[in-house]
This record gives sequence, structure tokens and C-alpha cells, in this order.
Amino acid sequence: MNLNLEKIILKSLFNQEQYTRKILPYLKSDYFNERTEKVVFEELQKYILKYNARPSYEAIQISIGDLNNLTEDDYKSCCELIDEVSGIKDVKDEEWLYEQTEKFCQERALHNAILDSIHILDGKEKAKGKGAIPQLLTDALSVSFDPAVGHDYIDDADKRYEFYHKTEKRIPFDLEYFNKITKGGVSYKTLNIILAGTGVGKSLFMCHMAAACLNQGKNETHQTIQVMESIRQSKGEGRHCLHCASRTHRSKSGRARASIRQATQVRWIQDKWRVSVQNPRPLHHALRLEGDEPLRR
Repeated sequence: MNLNLEKIILKSLFNQEQYTRKILPYLKSDYFNERTEKVVFEELQKYILKYNARPSYEAIQISIGDLNNLTEDDYKSCCELIDEVSGIKDVKDEEWLYEQTEKFCQERALHNAILDSIHILDGKEKAKGKGAIPQLLTDALSVSFDPAVGHDYIDDADKRYEFYHKTEKRIPFDLEYFNKITKGGVSYKTLNIILAGTGVGKSLFMCHMAAACLNQGKNETHQTIQVMESIRQSKGEGRHCLHCASRTHRSKSGRARASIRQATQVRWIQDKWRVSVQNPRPLHHALRLEGDEPLRR
């Protein structure tokens, strides 16, 4: 007897009710290679959906015999397959069977999607254009037996309790009030959005935050599709310059201090220290001397 996973699946559909109710919504006749396996599965599926019960082997043989699109040889082959399936021992490890069936469906769905895509590219599939290929592959890759669509208020109470009491690692602001309203800063691996009117200072605030993160030893990158590059450079370099100047006191390298002095000019204007950038290149050199990675705009 040539035993394969397809025959084990058919055997389990006959004998294991819990497995059948879990797996049947995801199985398709296209996942079976042999014509006889497809015919037996289709009749199994029709019977279960109609009577809401598992069929006997004899009932499926009778229903196959009533089909008008099968030859005598096909009918005999289907009966031989049913006899072969009936002689297979039941799989006791349901978890293994469930995982193997899910893997089988995923592989067959992807295989069929690739074949359909090739037929579309070759012009054999007239009903679908090339634009249908991405959706075919997306649907195939999304095959999963996970039925979760949300959380259960009662069953998931423990998970919610753990989530509510979870201590998250945060990146603190250098602004006291922002730490107060965010309960300690920005959580790791989160997306945060700054909203404000035009000209209020959103870009300036982001540059300030980038410099503050650098001051904490973090890496930062500044990406924008709106602000002109020259304006972004002037804002970013000014903030980075302040950051480098504050680190001068802690620098153990005379070359780093020299590079920062070469890059910046500090002047007392209107009762405030003003820092301007003369040459941004030494700033990057100074940070390398400090052991940091080069700045990325």
C-alpha cells in the first residue's frame, strides 16, 4: 500500500469528527493531485455539508457510483482508494496531524498559485490578466488554520491582566512635562506621531528629539519627503552641533575636541549662547573618535 498524507487526511475525515470540523473549511479539492482523491474528497465534503455528519465508506461509494462524469475505470479506481483508506490505522496524535494538514494546505495553495501565475504569463488563462498574479500569491500565502478573529472577554482575561501590568522599556524625553504625560517616554517598537499646525515646530521638535536620543547613546535617522534637503540639513546640523558641544566636556580625546571646535562657532548674542555650524564634516569625525557610528540623515 502506497501511503501518503492525502490518504491519511481522507481517512481522518471519515473517522475523526473533531478533526473534520476543524480542517474541512480549509481543504479544497484542488489540493489533491490524483483525480480519484479529488472525487472522493468532493463527495465527502458534499455529504458532510448536507447531513452534518461523517459518512460511511459505503455511502461515499454509492454517491460516486451515481456520478455521470466518471468512466467505469475511474469508478473502480475510486472504490479501490476507499478500500485502501479504510484499511489505514487512525492517527492518534491529533496535534501532529493538524500541523501536517495545515502545512500540506499551505504548500499546495502556493504550488497552485505559482502554476496559475505561469499560465497567466503564458497566455493560457484568458479570464485573468497579469494584474491578478499578486492577489493569487497573497491568497496562497495567507492560508492558515488560525481561527482567531479577536479576543474572548472571559477566556483571555489572564492575557489582558498580564498586558495591563507589563512594564515596558521606554526612551525618556529630555523634557519633564513630556515624560509626565507619556509616563516615562516613548515605548520601544512603537509608532508615534506628532500633530500640530503649519509652522508650529513639528520638524524642529523631531530634530530636537533626534539630538536628545543621540545624547543618550542611541542611533537615529531622519527621513522626510516634505522638507527641502537644505532646510533639513540646517536644522539637523544645528541640533547635532549642540549635542556634540555638550559632549566636549566628557571627551577623552583631544582630537575630538579639536574637531568640534573646528566645526562650530559659539557666540554670545542677546544674552544667549548661539552655536553655528561652520563645517559639518568634523562633527562626524568627532563622533567617530568618541566610538559612535557616523550620523545618518
